[in-house]
Amino acid sequence: MKGTVAVSQDLTNVRDALERDGYRVIDLDEKGMEADLIIMSGMKRDILGIQDIRVDVPVIDASGRQAEEILYDVEKRMNLKE
Repeated sequence: MKGTVAVSQDLTNVRDALERDGYRVIDLDEKGMEADLIIMSGMKRDILGIQDIRVDVPVIDASGRQAEEILYDVEKRMNLKE
């Protein structure tokens, strides 16, 4: 297993690509998640536009991107691709 990636539920094509490539995929909303990386479909902001999410792992914004592009970024961020 290459690592654990938390992914927004609406990104089914990204979830499928990651699983095919050997990643463990969990829901972004899982409580107590232990993810190595997070993929979101747009940055989550509250109504005032203040970002209130703090994490100690890389976050990839998947908005307007193909699954292959995101997979490349995941591998790069996890140091699997130079």
